[in-house]
Amino acid sequence: LSSRGTDYQQSPEWFIPLITCINEAGKGSKSEKSLLNLGVASNVLCHDLMEEEIAKLRKAKPIDPTSFNYFQFEGMQILRSALSKLFNTYLVTSPTRTEPSDFAVANGVGPMLEVVISCLANEGDYVLVPAPMYHAFPIDLCKRIGCVIKPVPLQITDDMKMMMDMDVVKTAFEECMAEGKKPPVFLHVNPHNPSGTVFSAGETKQLVEWCIDNEIHFVSDEIYALSIFKTCETEFSSAYNVSIGIDMEGSDKFVHVLWGFSKDLGLNGMRIGTVCTKNKELLSSLQALGYFFGVPADIQQLSAAILSDDEFMSMFVEENKRRITDAYAQVVKVLQDNGIKEIIRSEAGMFVYFKLSDSIKTKDEEKELWLRNANKKKVMALPSFVFEDSRFGWFRICFTAYDMKTTIDGINRFFQ
Repeated sequence: LSSRGTDYQQSPEWFIPLITCINEAGKGSKSEKSLLNLGVASNVLCHDLMEEEIAKLRKAKPIDPTSFNYFQFEGMQILRSALSKLFNTYLVTSPTRTEPSDFAVANGVGPMLEVVISCLANEGDYVLVPAPMYHAFPIDLCKRIGCVIKPVPLQITDDMKMMMDMDVVKTAFEECMAEGKKPPVFLHVNPHNPSGTVFSAGETKQLVEWCIDNEIHFVSDEIYALSIFKTCETEFSSAYNVSIGIDMEGSDKFVHVLWGFSKDLGLNGMRIGTVCTKNKELLSSLQALGYFFGVPADIQQLSAAILSDDEFMSMFVEENKRRITDAYAQVVKVLQDNGIKEIIRSEAGMFVYFKLSDSIKTKDEEKELWLRNANKKKVMALPSFVFEDSRFGWFRICFTAYDMKTTIDGINRFFQ
């Protein structure tokens, strides 16, 4: 192999155990001898509704012969129009609306993130990322395009939410500058993974303004934007609303919003991710690179049909919110019944982030406990070290990966 090919074989230390878990859990058995994967973000709670919708659409139009031909690799017009409508219906509340020409489409938010960052940052550049962070960012940002993640530690508030401290942001930035490396990108995740915290419009706007003042691209990963709990006390606002939507100077160049089908619609396997941006140069680059991340035409047409069914989308979004809110409440109670006292107050998404033990003081101790639970108790929950969290003893459970009985049985098994 080339040195590059050899380097591709190197993965984060959590990668092999998690992939092994995904493969084993994918066999479908839910017995106590099989491994339950509560580590990967998957939402099956509304699969019944989505299955019925897709069956209806497929029956009405099994396949469009136009999908047999080549197409716009960066996204077919029919899907980009449907995405613009979705944003304008559910995410954008500001005066300036999105247009279909603002969108590019890729085979997942991860691949879209990789290609967007590759267009905004050079190999060896720092990317500022709040931590704890989504565990696959080192793959998206580092594996092929060679960027370096600079964690920006989040604080835990007295009411058990994650908080962004601008002084900490500025310190991380200054540390990069001291090495002679100005970070060209700040990657924000809202709602946040792994905590489920929803950052307010004010917090987001403050970050965007700081990034634009320093000519740093603000990439907002909003893959959980439609999965806000009914009990959420913080009003979620897309980064679009506090920047591009109000014609903030510089936002058309520096603000880029990502969203996809995997989480809010429970369609991980459809592989649809998108970026919304007014930056014409970035969109031109994505158009030129679309050959490498194009989504099959048939999937794009089906995806557009789903989004264009207004009655279904309205029902689905509200029902998904109701089901994940109920599921979260059930899981928190189970954790509390098992003696867990420190639980980050989630307001969105599909996670519970909790402190399992005060006695875990090192990464090695945490890793040992993680693998023991996976191998002996057959339950995969992800430990804090994979999220670049400086606090040890914390774990993340995805509570939407199975039906609630299976999930609760798995959590109880985790504590046996």
